[in-house]
Amino acid sequence: MKMFPKRNQSLWLSLVLTCQVALFGIVFFCRGFLLQKLLIPDVNNLPTDHGKPMWDQVVLLIIDALKYDFMSSIGLTEVYAFSEHNTSHSKFYKFVADPPTTTLQRLKSMTTGTLPTFIEAALNFGGSEITEDNIIDQLLRQKSNIIQMGDDTWDSIFPERFLRSYPYPSFDVWDLDTVDRGVERQIFDELKKKDWKLLIAHCLGVDHAGHRYGPNHQEMKRKLKEMDVFVRLVMENLPPNSLLLVFGDHGMTSTGDHGGDTNDEVNAALFAYSNSHPFTNDTNREIPQVDLVPTLSVLFGIPIPFSNIGRVVKGLLPLSPKDKFYSLALYQNIAQVRQYLEKYVSYAPSAMKGLELEKFFFRVDRVKEAPNINEAEKVLKIIQGKFRETCTQFNVYFILIGCFLSAISIYPLIFSKKVTYSNNAASALVIVLSNCCILFLVYNEYFAVLIQIVLVCVMTFVSVYIMEVHSSVCPDNVKFSPLILIFSCFVYFSNSFVIAESVILRFLLSTLIFHRNTLTGKLNLRNLLNTILATVLVQLNQYFEHCREENGPECVNNDLYKPLSSLNSSAYFVLFRLLLALISTSVLLFLTKNSKLFKCLALMVACVNVYWICESFTLLPSSFHSFLPNVVLASFLTCWCCSLNGHVDFQDLIFIIQLTVMLLVGDGLAPSVVSCLLVDKFWNAESESENVNDVIFLVLLSWHGFFSGRNATFSSIQWNAAFIGSFFPGETGISKVLKYVAQGVKVSVATFGFQIIYASVAGYRLPLEQSHFFISATILRLSCSMVSCFILRRHLMTWKIFAPRFIFEGLGTLISMVFCLAGSFLKLVEINRKRRYASNYIA
Repeated sequence: MKMFPKRNQSLWLSLVLTCQVALFGIVFFCRGFLLQKLLIPDVNNLPTDHGKPMWDQVVLLIIDALKYDFMSSIGLTEVYAFSEHNTSHSKFYKFVADPPTTTLQRLKSMTTGTLPTFIEAALNFGGSEITEDNIIDQLLRQKSNIIQMGDDTWDSIFPERFLRSYPYPSFDVWDLDTVDRGVERQIFDELKKKDWKLLIAHCLGVDHAGHRYGPNHQEMKRKLKEMDVFVRLVMENLPPNSLLLVFGDHGMTSTGDHGGDTNDEVNAALFAYSNSHPFTNDTNREIPQVDLVPTLSVLFGIPIPFSNIGRVVKGLLPLSPKDKFYSLALYQNIAQVRQYLEKYVSYAPSAMKGLELEKFFFRVDRVKEAPNINEAEKVLKIIQGKFRETCTQFNVYFILIGCFLSAISIYPLIFSKKVTYSNNAASALVIVLSNCCILFLVYNEYFAVLIQIVLVCVMTFVSVYIMEVHSSVCPDNVKFSPLILIFSCFVYFSNSFVIAESVILRFLLSTLIFHRNTLTGKLNLRNLLNTILATVLVQLNQYFEHCREENGPECVNNDLYKPLSSLNSSAYFVLFRLLLALISTSVLLFLTKNSKLFKCLALMVACVNVYWICESFTLLPSSFHSFLPNVVLASFLTCWCCSLNGHVDFQDLIFIIQLTVMLLVGDGLAPSVVSCLLVDKFWNAESESENVNDVIFLVLLSWHGFFSGRNATFSSIQWNAAFIGSFFPGETGISKVLKYVAQGVKVSVATFGFQIIYASVAGYRLPLEQSHFFISATILRLSCSMVSCFILRRHLMTWKIFAPRFIFEGLGTLISMVFCLAGSFLKLVEINRKRRYASNYIA
């Protein structure tokens, strides 16, 4: 830092400290609002009394993303027809998942019988071992062997549990056939063997076809037809006296995605077939996925996992006189749930508030002493519903601390732009201590919370002591833009506003552009033309926006932003879409025609264009699949490193970032990237401008771009970006870890690419004083999102609308802070280089 002038050093350190305080606020708030569920390590050892298992072997065939609609006439037609004509030996159910509808959370739920919490969706990749009592470990305790094949997620959550395992990589959604073909090769040999009790086969082709092409594409029809034939072959080769369960872990949206809680995502299908014993009669045709665990447990004759809250499914049990088998299973279920409830309440006494536990336990005991099937079903339903309400408990104190710290970090919006430090060494020390505190806060248990709070308070007071803040009044011509920013923050306090946020942002951004160019004394023909063009481009971006479930059936996603490879449209429309994408990259290149690296940039654009053309018409060999994207990605990393030494201009670096974002979001959203770039050009913000309008404009523009092709829902995340280019082809050791990290980074860039672009621009283009305003403006929006989640934490739409919006706002703010700091640092490097050059020239 000594190479920078003292004032610049002080200003940059103040920017870093602002980010540190905000980061503290985010971590505290997440610890209070997004708590993981209470894990109880106990094992159920209650004796079983429902008799000998009726089936010798059970096969679980999981067809990933087998939505309920796929089992009708448009999907597995032969299997569906069989279930309709053989009702005694086959069953067909709507298999309802609990959100989040990500594969790892679904597998955890279907093996432990528990409900995943909201925040566990973030852990969907690289899953850790399941430590709760589960049906796999219960079978192993009974000396029963298990075979697994297909999705390698099973090996990561149940390592060294299987007698034989045939795992295949699961995260490449562009590969529709490798996993399925592997399962087909292994399963029929295993079906002939008698040394196993449970066989798990997990196919991924349908899920991958949905991610890549959507549910209505010809490739999806091909995969469904393959699965239809495959299931019938498994039925024909099933060992004697065996049970086959075919089901999906979740569904998919109209665009082929999943992760949220829409009906299309939570409604999967389940098909059951017995080649020996008939099933019990049952009129119910809809069952929760957690009910699979107790049902399988009683079928195997093993204890139900300790933490299970599911209820035995009557229709999947073998037929018995007067439902004797079902009644025995149900009372075993009641005993297990009572045991779990007692332990749960001992750990968290307030968790079951309002249940009147003594009366409830009396009711449970009465069911056990005087068997009553209807009463037992009601009791289990009440417990299941109560756990759905309380699977996440809030820590109000942490939430308030998080909101308070976030509020502290927005001081530049209230005080002066001139923030200096009297002691830079003390500033650096505070920053180091802050990072240490954050690490303690993330990894320590609650017994260390008091120490952490004390450290945070010390850090805050020291920060205030070493800062010299001078208040001032904003000029008259910039008083309107802060109001625009505040209006954008009101969105977070209404679920209707969050749903319509993209529309509100378009209006506010257009209003800001109009105000700045026409009502601030700068009205002329050029500004009027810039205003009109910028406003038109902002409004045109609505054609690239993604519909939410709440928008209703009248909102239909158009084909403008879908990948060309997934289109079923006419050849003319495909050609139009391709030309639109190529024009977008050409416009981007034209804007850099005066660059010293123009030839290199032109080569990168050519790589992107050729890649899109080959992908659209399947012209690219699989061995050549990653080469062209790798050229662009490698150029981005190289130019970023070279920019530190001054070998690459910042404008060229921004161009490469924009081209990288274009590559990762796909050909469909390339026009949206260029549209935002042109809006910025028409805004014509001057370098070194001290106008707050420029700050608010960049904040709103970054989130306006975010709503192109996506919204604040997990199901709209573009997972395809993870498989564009590959630097780490290995599947073991450090190569596999680096591969997952790289894939996560690419998905993050595709999701928050506009935050990366315009935060970098803000850090470099604006003076360091104004960079404080940019960071504080983004933190203000995040703080409002925090406050809304706290106030509305018991709202009906908390986990469907407000919590996902906070998650995306928080991640976007973190990324904005990082890249604003990076942009401002590059600017300081350039200023220092010019200063040294001038000194050498004078000398």
